[in-house]
Amino acid sequence: MALRPEPHVPRRVGGDPGPAGPDGIGAGPVLAVGEILWDLLPSGPMLGGAPFNVLVHLRRLGRSTGMISAVGTDELGVRALAAVRSLGVGGEWIRASPGVATGVVDVRLDPDGAPAFVIRSPAAYERVSLDEAEVAAIVADRPAALVHGTLALRFDGPRRAIAAIGRAAPDALRVYDVNLRPDAFTAELVDQLIREADVVKLNDVEVATLAGLFDLPAAPAAAFGRALIERGRARLVCITRGAAGAEAVTADEHVAVTGHRIAVVDTIGAGDAFTAGLVDGLLSALPLAAVIERANALGALVAARAGAIPDWSADDLAPLLARRP
Repeated sequence: MALRPEPHVPRRVGGDPGPAGPDGIGAGPVLAVGEILWDLLPSGPMLGGAPFNVLVHLRRLGRSTGMISAVGTDELGVRALAAVRSLGVGGEWIRASPGVATGVVDVRLDPDGAPAFVIRSPAAYERVSLDEAEVAAIVADRPAALVHGTLALRFDGPRRAIAAIGRAAPDALRVYDVNLRPDAFTAELVDQLIREADVVKLNDVEVATLAGLFDLPAAPAAAFGRALIERGRARLVCITRGAAGAEAVTADEHVAVTGHRIAVVDTIGAGDAFTAGLVDGLLSALPLAAVIERANALGALVAARAGAIPDWSADDLAPLLARRP
């Protein structure tokens, strides 16, 4: 199943598992544009930001990564840059912006570990900007994928950065993790980002929101996914359903996987982990069912631990995958 129409290089779901093949498809770095920030949890501050979280998990899956963002010159910015280095995420394009604070989100957890967010603004990541020389340097490594959400792309700088990288690297798989936050999106922006994406990923609450915004069928998943695909160039829509599992829809295929029985600590970053597994699986040319199963397991693993980017290894993921036929 080609994730891009011609004349773009096709990204196929199918074939042998494992890393990128000898033709180099999927071998380049995965880039993300957007927010890097601190989640202020009841237990203390933890580094996060959805696109950044995705890259951390991709790095643990063995992928080369690069984050395009900004932090302040304050203490939290210094700590963020040090953490980026220690986590192995490419931070060459994370700028230190004087005069504006590093991004911060106040997080509260309900009794089931589900978070509620209060996003502080202005924040440094809102001021991302790239000139032509920087874009050329960024795409020189032939990025395999470009990941982003909605939050940072409300602002002109990140939007222009995404557009410039997309033009300069048209064969990079464009992955839109919808990741809506209250009062931090418009229908027009979400519609535009959907139309520009190759892969759209969202959760079941966001399905209901988008169905209302765009007069789409909210159920069944196959009908919603195909209606969303018809809006733009996307070839794949993924829907996460928390403990109920996940579904993937293409023009001619529908895959559903069940959830894992885990003791949830909190669900912060579980969706970002799913996105990382999704991107890695697609770039590895795994069959679609295997892609979604693996992404779903990685999301469950993160939900069973505190914070958005808890420590984990392949040895931790293997038992969840081993439970499946």
